[in-house]
Amino acid sequence: MLRINKKQLQFFFKAGRAKIVFVDGMPRSGSTLVFNAMRLVLQADPACDLQSSWVRNARHLPRANTYLIKTHGMNLIDAWRASKIVYSYRDPRVALVSHSRKFGTTPSIEMVHQWMRDFNFAEQHAGLMFGYEDMVKDVPAVVHALADYAGCEVDSAEIADNVNLLVRQGDDQSEAVTLLHGSHRTGTKDDEWRLFLPQALQTQITNEYSPWLERHGYPLR
Repeated sequence: MLRINKKQLQFFFKAGRAKIVFVDGMPRSGSTLVFNAMRLVLQADPACDLQSSWVRNARHLPRANTYLIKTHGMNLIDAWRASKIVYSYRDPRVALVSHSRKFGTTPSIEMVHQWMRDFNFAEQHAGLMFGYEDMVKDVPAVVHALADYAGCEVDSAEIADNVNLLVRQGDDQSEAVTLLHGSHRTGTKDDEWRLFLPQALQTQITNEYSPWLERHGYPLR
């Protein structure tokens, strides 16, 4: 059964016929990098009167002709109302480690189940998807793809430089705009899950998601 969120409807009512661009993503998958890249891309368009925020604050945004909303997980109402959807993902085992370091959570298979349900939904509805590992290697290519998807002409290299600077700085004072903060990056390496996650959890993830892991180029062990 689809649950209707009151805050969600308040935002959609305020937005009216405005464009709504969602940046969705698996937690700790670079979705904030994508959010800021898309924010700078849209701001480069003179016709774009942009307002942007984290999804829970969207209903408080001023009226505009374009909204950019970051979220982790969407539903059918979001997808129906969205003008465009961009999604980022990562090896869920690495994401578990980063999430635990950032938020103090205990890694669990339930978290992975939710993230993979969200991935499957995004695969059906998102117009553009980025893998974290490829994304961080070539930010200008990400910016170029976002600009092409949004129909904007931009200097991809310049915007990529600005995004990288924002991510490195993690400026607390601009958190409301960038959604970045000083402790945003955890420095988690791609192979740390082997030592960090309980062996039983590693085995369960591999057993349940080996086709997905292989399809996206992630090691099984």
